[in-house]
Amino acid sequence: MKQLSDLLREAKANPPAARYGVDQVVAAGRRRRRRRNGGWAVAAAVAVAVMIGVPQVITRAGGRPPVPAAPAPVTTYTFRGYTVDGYVVKDPFILDVGAVVAGVGRSGAGEKSSVGSLTVYRPGVAPEHPLTGLAAAEPMAGRTAFYRTVDHQKILTWEYAAEAYAELATPEGEVSKADAYRIASRLVMGGGAEPRIALRVGYVPDGYRVMETWSSPGEVTRFVRSMTNIMLAPAASQKALLTNPGRMFNRNGSAPEGEQRFHDQLVIGLYPAGRTREQMPPEPCDEKSCMRVLDDDVSMLIVGGDLPIEEIRKVYESVTVVSDFTDDAGWYPLSAAVPPSARLVVE
Repeated sequence: MKQLSDLLREAKANPPAARYGVDQVVAAGRRRRRRRNGGWAVAAAVAVAVMIGVPQVITRAGGRPPVPAAPAPVTTYTFRGYTVDGYVVKDPFILDVGAVVAGVGRSGAGEKSSVGSLTVYRPGVAPEHPLTGLAAAEPMAGRTAFYRTVDHQKILTWEYAAEAYAELATPEGEVSKADAYRIASRLVMGGGAEPRIALRVGYVPDGYRVMETWSSPGEVTRFVRSMTNIMLAPAASQKALLTNPGRMFNRNGSAPEGEQRFHDQLVIGLYPAGRTREQMPPEPCDEKSCMRVLDDDVSMLIVGGDLPIEEIRKVYESVTVVSDFTDDAGWYPLSAAVPPSARLVVE
């Protein structure tokens, strides 16, 4: 498996195109989803990976989804990082409507420490890797657990609370089953910090709200400054996604005939720059996106799906980016990074 340093060098040598259409952003997101549990998602960030899929809601025996709790803004990660016998679960870096994700590594091993990821799903949300038809493994603290191989990964999935699952994914041969159980057994819910974002959005189209953030200020380096992405969509789309079991988010609007198409997403992010300011055209926006080169290494990109370019331009003109990416304290807390009406809400 390639090390993070190798991926960084490759990304720097082959930067993304200067302008992105929705198709390019979607393709990057799909690559990220395939890679996420096989290694540390930071590497995928350098490859301009934008989004992850929204997990589906668990169905009970009767086929009815669980009754959602009352809507409430989500302002913090659901857990925080911890260590256990030579391993470290890093503080989470992905927060979305269905789950929270953290990287897992070996203690004191630097950038070579990555051994996988931990995904903690919200109650009532099904794990990414289906459990249908699986034989249960040894219980985890008296609750149901599953352990199997999926696409050259060892996946330990367990119920950390009633109808609430967590998933530890590691490459085959990297972490023993006993170690996976020990890592999983130390998960404690609560105490998570509020995500901090390297940009602030002043204008969000009416009805749009956050569905996912991806941010890791502590990992910023010269080459990895693209550690902020915010994905927004109308509340109706979020509800439709989380109340239709088995349906994943089709971010390019493609879907099997007869299924609803979701192509109203708005993505705002920072990425490795593909060209200098001098190489940029005078007009920062095309028909679906706006882009600005911040310095020799970083670009800001806004892709708006089917939103009118006038709306995308309004968002673009409202964004404030931190002046120093290495100053963690200067990053905006999530609650201040978007207008109150656009905050992430779980329904």
